[in-house]
Amino acid sequence: MAPKRLGGSRRSYNPITGLYNAFFVSENAPIVRSVAAFGVAVTFLASGFAGAILCPE
Repeated sequence: MAPKRLGGSRRSYNPITGLYNAFFVSENAPIVRSVAAFGVAVTFLASGFAGAILCPE
């Protein structure tokens, strides 16, 4: 009689792969792009370049 396998094949969890899949899977892509665009806009408006472009005084 052959011995039984206890757990089957178990893949180890790789957090980098999980993070990559969360960001770049097709159903999450529009949300990730929107958050990235918002972050770029906030960073630009908080910098000194925004004052020179948006409201010249």
